[in-house]
Amino acid sequence: MSRSLLSQLSTSKAVRRAVVGTGCLLLSVSAFVGCQKSAPEAENADPNAVAQTGDAPAFPQFSTEIRFLSAEQLAALGAKNDLPTEFVQPNAYSVQVVRPERFRDLENGAVALETFANASLQLPLPELLDGADLALASKTFSLETLKNAQTGETLQEGFPTPSEVVYLRFPEPVDQAALDAKVFKNADPKAVKTQKIGAVDVRVLENALPVPLDQTGQTFGRVDQMLAGLAFPTPNSVVFFSGSPTALDAYFSGKTGDERGVAAQRVGRLPLDKLDAAFLYDFDFDVATTALVQPPVPLTPALIEAMRPNVSGFHFVVDANSADGAILTLVVDAKSTEGAETLRKAIGGALMEAVDGLGSALPQGEQAAATEAVETFEKLRTILKSANLATEGDRVVGTLKNSPETLAFFVDACENMNSFRRQSEIYAKYGGAQDALTALGQAFNAYLMKNKKFPAPIRAADGTPLLSWRVALLPVLGAEGQKLYDEFKLDEPWNGENNIKLLEKMPSIFAAPFGDVAKTSTPFLVFTGENAPFGRVEPLTLDDLNPEKPILSVVLAAEANAVEWTRPEEFVFNPAKPSDAFGEFICAVTLDGKLVQAECDDSEEVSKKLAARIYGVSTTEETAPAQEAAPAQEAAPAQEAAPAEETAPAQEAAPAQEAAPTQEVAPAEEAAPAQEAAPAPTE
Repeated sequence: MSRSLLSQLSTSKAVRRAVVGTGCLLLSVSAFVGCQKSAPEAENADPNAVAQTGDAPAFPQFSTEIRFLSAEQLAALGAKNDLPTEFVQPNAYSVQVVRPERFRDLENGAVALETFANASLQLPLPELLDGADLALASKTFSLETLKNAQTGETLQEGFPTPSEVVYLRFPEPVDQAALDAKVFKNADPKAVKTQKIGAVDVRVLENALPVPLDQTGQTFGRVDQMLAGLAFPTPNSVVFFSGSPTALDAYFSGKTGDERGVAAQRVGRLPLDKLDAAFLYDFDFDVATTALVQPPVPLTPALIEAMRPNVSGFHFVVDANSADGAILTLVVDAKSTEGAETLRKAIGGALMEAVDGLGSALPQGEQAAATEAVETFEKLRTILKSANLATEGDRVVGTLKNSPETLAFFVDACENMNSFRRQSEIYAKYGGAQDALTALGQAFNAYLMKNKKFPAPIRAADGTPLLSWRVALLPVLGAEGQKLYDEFKLDEPWNGENNIKLLEKMPSIFAAPFGDVAKTSTPFLVFTGENAPFGRVEPLTLDDLNPEKPILSVVLAAEANAVEWTRPEEFVFNPAKPSDAFGEFICAVTLDGKLVQAECDDSEEVSKKLAARIYGVSTTEETAPAQEAAPAQEAAPAQEAAPAEETAPAQEAAPAQEAAPTQEVAPAEEAAPAQEAAPAPTE
């Protein structure tokens, strides 16, 4: 599916799709299921329950032929709720409904909302969901013109392009100007326009949709006009959208829910008293675009074969607030009672196949110890075996009951998903920084080969720094770099009459890869505090390039530390709080060109290891980084005191070398730094 909304408006969310995929619904549901405070004791589950019929909760009857019913017949299906179905996309194939207020008083409720905001709704500003009282997300396709990306020749009329819309309603009026500024902060202001779609003024960013036409991943096609943006249909609501102008015109058409299609009609009949969240999917296998819809759960070949002739739609309803009811209820609408029975058997078979598959994946023999993986597999098998399936006329109803075991499992799944998503987003956000640091590492080596020393500030005769090491580096950045270098007056400070005019000419290699950093400033810095190698007056030389002193050269500093690129920085490391220097992520390159990257925290372990690298402390005894977790090796109080004030780092070797392995700024990410760095060895 297209990620145009997120990729254009929120670059830090570039990898959300990686954690959505076919398992998104299970993991999203887990967020809600795992947030309940208490539940009754679990009953012994019947391992064959998935193949049995039984009582099912009373849910509104949805006609399998709902798309063909008249307005009178639709009204006869049951009383509507108050959900604003006019904000569902016309002919949507899926709709997600979230009622955030149902989670605010639940234990881990914030974790649930975070999962929904990122995995299901994919909001460009996830924090908004916590303040909303309703979210409606819908997806559909519009048929557009596909062109050759190179020649502009029409390749296909009626090419299906995805459209996604998320509607949020708030109890108080929205600060529209502030929200607009946050959403478009990474966009070129010239590319953001206000236009009227239907009767609503919307803010849009226009772009083309690239379409890979073969399995090589090379792009040969494009859809010319795709919009991403936001609108404020009422003072208390906001809509985020991405899709073609055709889809957006239809969305803002003002049609009622019944006129918008089957999914909207089903949304309007959901049982709000049992609904914390719901996921609805409408399938019409006679429509070609149905083949493009990825179901939210993995499907077996037998289940797909049963679905095609029998399913018209299905929905999940999550009730996280029920202590003794069903946490999750699945309702599948079949086209006949016979079709419902066929589907019940196929779904039961798929569940048992999943149970058997998990069982065969478990370690056997001596390896079958009570590892975390084994426990997770066993818990999931128990949950799947406890599912109950029943036929009810032309419907199949499946339920998962509340139990302490189920709740505990889904709490863990929810937290693990959020942790994985955060790590993925951090790495995506810092991708550009890693490329820039690799290039800077290469430039450092080029400068070393040419000058027999590393770049350092350009100084006056009395030692006063005038211009930054970045200015000194310019001659090795190609012809343009040399040309810019020649424009500087090397005996004038960075903010002198001549040199201040050159701030606007900052090379792109020093540009901030993200964030609110001025165009003339850079976050790529070196540590210049007392006792730091780059803090001395004499430049570092080849003798300082020692494998046992893996000194950090250039680091990506926190945005607040950015300086004018020509200005000699004063950048000091605070060992008590590394995040002051690095922000949320450590991204740096060593003098020998190895890329260092890891999540940053203010723990004692990270502080010591970073201090060792920043001050160039020897690590000769660190031959096995994997064994560096031993607390006793890191307990030396002298090292903890204040690395920034060390007067003789070389004399501190013994305690420090036990705290900072060469390749372990953070063990999780530093397994193979040599593979992550492009610069060649300097010798």
